[in-house]
Amino acid sequence: MKFLVGYNGSNEAKSALALARDFAKLFNAKVFVMTSMEGGSGETLDEINKAESELKYAKTFLEAEGLECETHQLARGLSPGEDLVKFAADN
Repeated sequence: MKFLVGYNGSNEAKSALALARDFAKLFNAKVFVMTSMEGGSGETLDEINKAESELKYAKTFLEAEGLECETHQLARGLSPGEDLVKFAADN
């Protein structure tokens, strides 16, 4: 079983991550954590670094519970909703 969490470091995203952790432990599932950035010249280096830092936090949070996880920072020119759906379909 796999779970996908759209993650941006907000309080809501951290709550979703905690929920995914709880269910992944219950079902012995793998967790995919992704963040979506539109890409191009719209993002600053600070925004990219912040996204990377948030994904490191998520990975550490899940691995501390012994869970298998992958993190992905996407910049494909899609909206976050489109990125989530495409990522789910691809994985």
